[in-house]
Amino acid sequence: MTIERRNVWKVALLLILVLIAVWVPRILLLDQFATPDESAWVGRSASFYYALAQRDYANTFQHSHPGVLVTWAGTAAYRLRYLPLAWEADDWIHGNWKKVEPFLKSKGISPLEILKTARIFMVLGTTMAVGLAFVAAVRLVGLWVAFIGFLLIAFDPFHAGLTRILHHDGLESGLMFLSFLSFLAFVYRGHCVIDLAIAGLSAGLSC
Repeated sequence: MTIERRNVWKVALLLILVLIAVWVPRILLLDQFATPDESAWVGRSASFYYALAQRDYANTFQHSHPGVLVTWAGTAAYRLRYLPLAWEADDWIHGNWKKVEPFLKSKGISPLEILKTARIFMVLGTTMAVGLAFVAAVRLVGLWVAFIGFLLIAFDPFHAGLTRILHHDGLESGLMFLSFLSFLAFVYRGHCVIDLAIAGLSAGLSC
């Protein structure tokens, strides 16, 4: 099954609705709460960003489950909210993420603002992954079945809660889902190389 030319506008319209449904419940009030693990990722992201800026690539490794996409989201937040971290910090922030929050406060930087900004990037990543997965699902099961199914995903409270925090599980699940559907589309819907490339890329990112 491929998306017929006459149905492209329907797919595009419903894709926009799915993207809105995923984005809105996850983007609201991101500065109103914090979870225990996120303080660690704010700290690890600071060490990751500092190591990148110093070209100390060995110290970009932060944890046994490295959370690469999480630390990149955090790095993007620091680039936007506290660019001088790259030269105002010191090597002592490596290896102890608990030192980062006091350091930020000493510079007049709100850790919660860093966290909120990083969360926005995580929500953006999830929204893109789910949107691409929807397109693959349309080709596999049809337009309306895919649309209803993805609305259930978009408004699922557990999924919405987990994908709006600075933690790897939520985004990882979206990328794994995208990889799975794209691979099924490759196998059953024409062996399109683009499907296989998306499946491989999203699987690699989830790992």
